[in-house]
Amino acid sequence: MTDDVLRHARRRARIETYRESEARHRRAMAIPPTRTATLDEVLTGAQPIDASPIEDAKLWAREVLHSPAAPTFPDGLHVALNMFGLEPTAARAVAVERLALAQIQAVFPDLTAEDSYGEVADRATLYAAFLGDPEAAGRAVAIVHDHIFAHLHTGLPDPVPLRETFVTLLHVASLCSRDLPVQPMATDLQADWRMGRGSARQLLDTIADVAAPPDELPAGAAPAAPQAPVPTVAASDDGDLDLDGILQRAHAPSLVVIPEPAGKKKVPGQAAAIVGRALPLRPMPNLEALGRHLVERSPWAAPGIARLIGLLQGRVHAAFPNVVFVGPPGSGKSELARDFT
Repeated sequence: MTDDVLRHARRRARIETYRESEARHRRAMAIPPTRTATLDEVLTGAQPIDASPIEDAKLWAREVLHSPAAPTFPDGLHVALNMFGLEPTAARAVAVERLALAQIQAVFPDLTAEDSYGEVADRATLYAAFLGDPEAAGRAVAIVHDHIFAHLHTGLPDPVPLRETFVTLLHVASLCSRDLPVQPMATDLQADWRMGRGSARQLLDTIADVAAPPDELPAGAAPAAPQAPVPTVAASDDGDLDLDGILQRAHAPSLVVIPEPAGKKKVPGQAAAIVGRALPLRPMPNLEALGRHLVERSPWAAPGIARLIGLLQGRVHAAFPNVVFVGPPGSGKSELARDFT
């Protein structure tokens, strides 16, 4: 009984702490539209100006060039910030990042100047990631990871900023790619910031749902490990084994979209045809050309096309998260969906 009382008391205390933390964080995120968020605010979930990294980058570059530290910047960094503010692109953000990082070595051991250049470099890295550079996204993951560890090691009590930083971590991680292909994209075809962060939040919710084990695990033997599929042995026209074909099929990129359910339950509907099957992955098309073609054909759907194209950036093979098309009848939803399948 005592244990139950203490457990409920601790739970009430956690709920109250979380409620207060949520309120504090909402107040902290009420940033006036006359300034951009600081780097710490960005990492803990602050929204860009007009929810647009491009508009946010323009204002940020002007703020940095008019900051008290700006007169000490080298000429090259001044030029790079000016160009980035006029037309924010991933390449120009990387140029700002590299120049700021190089300057850190020049001002050592001046910690104040080092922090100033470091914040410029880190902010430029985030912009480059949001503007479509998957290599910069990898560096951005390291920046957010360090911020999380700093939060944990300093013992800061607020749970909500930590939660939002994890959402940021998942967001920038989604912009990475295994093979890191760099494919320049027009600014009007960039991924929507709110969609990327919303997907990251859903992923974090899923992790939270499965992180806690059930109260009592069922007894019994562990399930048998699934067996790897065996490639089919084919023969060529002259009767010899087609070894080249076997190897090609064995190493062809594929993905099991719907795994076989436990207990060999049958899956109803059309999905039953692909249960447990490794479906071939399609190589990524030229996204710039695809986006332009679709917008020319359906100009009224340009915002939705830009979001879809943005979701494909940095990937080696075509793949989408769950997407819902919303619009009136006859607006081209089905046709657009077929274009991407």
